Amino acid sequence: MVESASDREDDTFGGTAHKEVHGQRELQTNIEALDDDTLFAIVKKIVCVGVRKIISSANAPIDGINTVPNGAGGCGISGRGSGRLAPKKTITKLNVSFFSEVIQSLNPDKRTIIQSYGFGSLLLFDKCSIPLPFARWIVDHVAVSSSSIVVNNRSIPLNPQIIHDVLGIPIGGQIIRKADPESGKGEFLNSMTLTTFPSAKAFGDNLSKENISEDDLVRSFLIVALVTFLCPNSTTHPSTEYLQPLVDVKKANEWDWSEFVHYWLLKQIKEYNGLMKNVDHSSIIMCGCLYTICVVYLDFLNLDHQQLPSTLPRLVEWKGDMIEEKAKLDSVQGHIYGKHPIRLA
Repeated sequence: MVESASDREDDTFGGTAHKEVHGQRELQTNIEALDDDTLFAIVKKIVCVGVRKIISSANAPIDGINTVPNGAGGCGISGRGSGRLAPKKTITKLNVSFFSEVIQSLNPDKRTIIQSYGFGSLLLFDKCSIPLPFARWIVDHVAVSSSSIVVNNRSIPLNPQIIHDVLGIPIGGQIIRKADPESGKGEFLNSMTLTTFPSAKAFGDNLSKENISEDDLVRSFLIVALVTFLCPNSTTHPSTEYLQPLVDVKKANEWDWSEFVHYWLLKQIKEYNGLMKNVDHSSIIMCGCLYTICVVYLDFLNLDHQQLPSTLPRLVEWKGDMIEEKAKLDSVQGHIYGKHPIRLA
């Protein structure tokens, strides 16, 4: 706490006042001999000490509210000077563990069906863990207006082509976000004989059924992929924004999924930025495909001899603990990153 001039004056009163405050017996003995100025100094000192204790108690951290936890629940604060307040914790509905389990549970016949519908690249994902502090640091450096990651005055582009290069999902075709979400919702529910939306887990359970139709198999798989990996939101249920392409799911690969994942990511980062400015929030949910921005950032770093092969899609190379390992190499201190320079395109 920075001291004001009045704070310093409180600590520099004459010896008489100091002795009177700390010697109750002497105060009682000589109370009648004290003049008004000395009594005022004593009272002022007592009041100031009490007020300081009250302020100190009010500013003390409660349940970690003023601290950002380490590990998977939070991350360090960006050094950009954005004026953001640190939330109690940062969480996400991204669930690479569940998505990986679903992929691993698919038998060869079901994998072949998903590949034939144009989404075989997603089957190549190999449970790549994502350190949330690292992902949050990158999100804090995303310039939504220019659709880029900006670190140390250098920019890394974020566009649908980059999304396609990382994930291998369809690019080009019809724009998903221009579809009617309400119409898509009703038609999707009818196509799967549902009245309400179950969670991603329920769609994952569908995939284990032996008698599931090919269309329902692909719909269920894509819902799991969208909710837990490609386009996670603040819930574990699907969004109505991307359901229209799943109605006639045989033609789902004719829609621009790379554009939609890019749009969804920037939309969620923009909402996250707005929540960060709201002091009423003790926790913040980060949505969107955090895996993608971690891979894009690390792919553009100059890591000397640590570069990975240029295989496409990139999720073939970025697997297991690789993001976590490379993130440690780029750590400046704690959860502050940006140690290595960005390669020129």
